[in-house]
Amino acid sequence: MLIEIQSNSCAVIKPPQPALMPKPLNIDRAAWFLIRCYGDDCAKVAYQRFLNCTGSGDDVGAHEWKLVMKRAVELHFSERKGRLH
Repeated sequence: MLIEIQSNSCAVIKPPQPALMPKPLNIDRAAWFLIRCYGDDCAKVAYQRFLNCTGSGDDVGAHEWKLVMKRAVELHFSERKGRLH
């Protein structure tokens, strides 16, 4: 809480401001980040985070990590199509 002193020497208690909403999750960016950081373990890390969210009752977070896990597997482990260079 924030206490503000006004000019007439009265203290006014202001309720805390709501937190700003974070940017929406970009599934591709999150998947690429996991791939860069964890390499072949990227799916394991995403699955562990999915389980952590599920265990704590965060259904939205669990759903998002499931999407990130699927996308990381698609990007990292799928067969390449076409020329690489």
